[in-house]
Amino acid sequence: MRQNQLAESMGYHRSRLSHHVTRMEERGLVTRRQSGDGVEVVVTDEGRELVTLARPIHAAAVRRYLLDPLTTDEQRALGVVLEKLIAPKEPNR
Repeated sequence: MRQNQLAESMGYHRSRLSHHVTRMEERGLVTRRQSGDGVEVVVTDEGRELVTLARPIHAAAVRRYLLDPLTTDEQRALGVVLEKLIAPKEPNR
């Protein structure tokens, strides 16, 4: 993904993302390459492997610390709130 699109999608200022990408690049998780008039950030095989390893650990933590303490009704309410937060924004009327 282009670095400026990545920054926008995350709500980061470009310089903040650049610092993060630099640190990730130093760890071998991503690489940067020129793409036309911009820079593209690409996940390395090592980065992809670490995401694959981290995913079940992260999912278990979300269940344990966020979902398990909630009742079924509270979990449904949380789902409604999260859907509303990720829904496309309508222009103000």
